Amino acid sequence: MARTKRPLTRDAIVDAALALVDEGGLEALSMRAIGSRLGVQAMSLYHHVPSKAALLDALHERLILSIELGSFDGEWTDVLHSLAHAYRAVALAHPQSFVLLATRPLATPAAIAHVAPLLDVLAAPGFGVRQRLLIMNIFFTALNGILLAEVAPVPGHSDVPEPDTEAVYRELRDAGDGATVGGADLVEFIDRDVNKLSIAAWFDEAIELILHGLRTMVPDPAD
Repeated sequence: MARTKRPLTRDAIVDAALALVDEGGLEALSMRAIGSRLGVQAMSLYHHVPSKAALLDALHERLILSIELGSFDGEWTDVLHSLAHAYRAVALAHPQSFVLLATRPLATPAAIAHVAPLLDVLAAPGFGVRQRLLIMNIFFTALNGILLAEVAPVPGHSDVPEPDTEAVYRELRDAGDGATVGGADLVEFIDRDVNKLSIAAWFDEAIELILHGLRTMVPDPAD
C-alpha cells in the first residue's frame, strides 16, 4: 500500500527546520535542505514561509511556544524562578537551536501572546509598564547568558564538543603547585567538589541572585 505523503504546511516546514538545526546546528538550515527532507522542491516552501527571515521567525515561535509556563499563581519571583527552569528545559532539549531562541526577538503574534501573561504577573505587585519590560529584559538577558554558556555549540562548528570543565581544572591541578590554579584551597576544592563547577549545579543559586537584585526595584505603577 502506498504511503500517504504528509501535506506541505507551515508546521511541517518548521518541524523539518527544527530537526535539521537539532542535528547540525543553524549552519545546516537552508530551504534546499528542508525541501530535501520533505521530498519537495525548495521553491514550494515559499508558499508557506515567504523568506529565510520568516522561517527563522517561525522556528523561534516554535521554541517559544514549547516553553511550559505553568501556573502564574503566587509571588512574582516564584513565577520567574519556575519559568527559568522551563526555559532551561527547552535549552537542554534543543541545544543547537537555543542560540536562535536567545538572540532573536519576539516577532510573531503567537510568540508574543504566549509570554504576555508574564507582564500581568509583574503588574500585580505594582510595577509600571516600563518597569515590567525592564525586569523581563534583565531577567532573560541574564538567563540567556547562563544557558548559552551551558548548551550553545561552538559558533559555526556545531560538531566540535565543548571542553570538559572538570577535566580542565583537574589537569591544571596536576600540572604543578597550587599557585597554578589559585592556591591550596582551590586545589582542595577541585579534589573534593569539582563537580559543583557545572552550571547545572549552581543554576538555582544563580537565578536566586538575579531575582535578589530585581527585588530591589521599588514598584511604581506610573513608571
